[in-house]
Formats: sequence, C-alpha cells, structure tokens
Amino acid sequence: MSDERISDYIDSQRERGKSDNEIRQSLLKAGWDVNDVDSSLFRKPETSTAKLGALGPVDKLKLLFFSPTAFFRSVADEKNYFPILLFFAVTAIILSVVQSVFSIIAAIKYGAIMLAISFGVTVFTLIVTAVFVWIAPFIGAGITHLGILIVGGKNGYFNTFKPVTYSSIIGLFYALLNSIVSTTYALMMPAITVPTATYQTIPAFSIMGISIVIGIIGFIHTLYVEVTGISMFHNMSKGRALVGALLIPLIIVAAVIGLVFVAFASYFGVLNPNGTIPEKCVFPTMLTCQDYQITPTSISLTLMNGAGKDMTINSISAYGEAVIGGCINDAPIQMSAGSSKIVTIPCSLDPAKITSKKKYTINAVYVLSDGTVTHSLTGELFAKGG
Repeated sequence: MSDERISDYIDSQRERGKSDNEIRQSLLKAGWDVNDVDSSLFRKPETSTAKLGALGPVDKLKLLFFSPTAFFRSVADEKNYFPILLFFAVTAIILSVVQSVFSIIAAIKYGAIMLAISFGVTVFTLIVTAVFVWIAPFIGAGITHLGILIVGGKNGYFNTFKPVTYSSIIGLFYALLNSIVSTTYALMMPAITVPTATYQTIPAFSIMGISIVIGIIGFIHTLYVEVTGISMFHNMSKGRALVGALLIPLIIVAAVIGLVFVAFASYFGVLNPNGTIPEKCVFPTMLTCQDYQITPTSISLTLMNGAGKDMTINSISAYGEAVIGGCINDAPIQMSAGSSKIVTIPCSLDPAKITSKKKYTINAVYVLSDGTVTHSLTGELFAKGG
C-alpha cells in the first residue's frame, strides 16, 4: 500500500467513524511502517486554514454543507473563538433579515393590522438575534461538551465549540427554508375572512406538516455535521460522538417533559396530595368520630362518648378553608357514657371547595356529669362533601 493508498484508507475509515488511534492500530497490525502511517495519519489537511480563509463565504458554506469532513479538516488549525463566532453571527444575522423580509411579505396579504404586528415582531426578533448570536454558541457548546466529557472526550471545550457552532449554521439555513416555504404557501392559498375581524386571517390549509418535515431533515443534517466534527476533533468514533452530542439535550428534554407532566397532573388533581391522603375524622380523647357528612349548609358528625361518664356538649364549632360563614351549634347536647349521637353543625360552606378534600378543625366545649369545670376538645376532619 503506497502512501496515497494509506491516505485513502485513513479517509475511508474516518468517514465510517473510526478514531485515529483505531485506524493507526489497524494499519500497524497489517504490517505498515510506523513512520509512513504516522506521516499520513497526522498530515496537515489538504485544505489548509489559510486556503479556507481565501475562500469566499459561499464556498465555505458549500464545503460545510456538502463535505463536512473536508471542511473540519480545513479548520483543524483554528485556535481562536472569534473567527468562528464572527462567521456564525454574521451568517445568522443575514439569514434573520432575509427571513424577516419574507414574514413581512406574507403579512401584507392579510391587511394593515397583521402587517403592523409582523413588523413589530420582526424588529424585536432582529434585536434579540443581534445579541443572542454572540451568546448562544457558548451555551450550546457547553451543554454538548458535558455529554462529550461523559463519553470520554478529552480534547477540551474549544474542540466541541468549533463543530457545534459551525454545524448550527446548517440549522439556520433550514429555518430560513422553512420560512420561505411557509411564506410561499401562505401567498398561494386563499384566506378566510372572519366576520368579527377587520382583517383577513391565516390560510385555509395548515402548513404544519411541511414545517415538521423540513425541521426533521434540518435536525438530522445539523446533527450529522456536528457529530462529524466532534468525532474528528475529539478523536472518537462517530457513535460515541453521537451519544455525547445527544446525551445532555435528551436529559434536558426529559426533565422538561417531566416537569410539564407534573404541572398538568397537579393541576388536574392527579398528583394532588389530597387525592391520595385518606379521609379522617379524629379527636384526641373523650370523643370518637364514627362517621361524618359535609354539605354546603352543614357538617354532621356521628360522635361517641368515650369518657366513661355522661357529658354535655355545650357548643361545637368548625372552621376551615371551605367555610364561608360561621359554623357553630351552641345548643346543649346530652350524651350518656358510651352512647353515640349525630351532631349537626349549621354552616355556610363553599360548594365548589367541598367537592375536594379539605381540612376542618372541630372544637367542642363540654362538661362531665360529675363536675362543673368546662373543658375544650379539638378534633380534625379531613374529608370532601357533596
């Protein structure tokens, strides 16, 4: 195998996701001279950084889009953040302007109000874009780099920043394509006039399907370019690079989905503690609550005298979250030892609130038959009514 054949073999193996170390070991095991292998494996890229710098922006983008391996080899000598960031920022701002123009053109069809709204949104978007393009690459690369570290990447943050930032440009072009297709579709389709509105509304047919298809293609293309660069600069297989690139984003997406699920479940009562905590009606001593009933106008308790002596309940009251007005029964209630009696407390309760479990504090003032001292006893009712 000549030096040229070694180089061709190295290129083919890199395309398949093999790391440089794996390729080197394979060649050495096949009996090739270590100097020939190393000189071919670690040669300077054929397209040097200087040569790439001489290329126009369009040629750079073409190389990035259609030959990512060659592109990343050509920028292997880049050591500074600013040229990479500048190329990304300028591209992003230009594409944002073009996208905004298409949005305004589409809005013209739907009247002055929609045009004014579109123009305001466009100005705001351009301002945000002009600021965010200098920050977003560092955030995106930082998230990705955490995953790369987990799968064994050891070549530093910069070697993640470079492929992540360059590959993000791919996604920007697909976003523009989505905007152009959506605008063209909107201009071709008839609009529906809403009787209560003074302007025309959205096209009769949804473009969501087209947007989803373009978005999926753009994601796959962007991810492929990103993984290609990460694999090269971190000297790892494309499989490991793919896992590292997706690991943290997938964890974040899973966490967000989990939080949304918890929020919805809590809102609809699925995870509401009141839905799982059993109902109860208890007093610490003397009285035993055997049953209860809650209505918008009263709280009824079936109480048993467990004091071992006759007692007179002089008054019994209740208060809680669902109570609107006073809840009190101050008519004396005679209870012999061991007997049970239904005690009704007239109340004004919120009908909407009593349909779910609520806590009520019950306060009973009583006196035993063999004494004259008045005692106070506090119990708790946790239940729902109807």
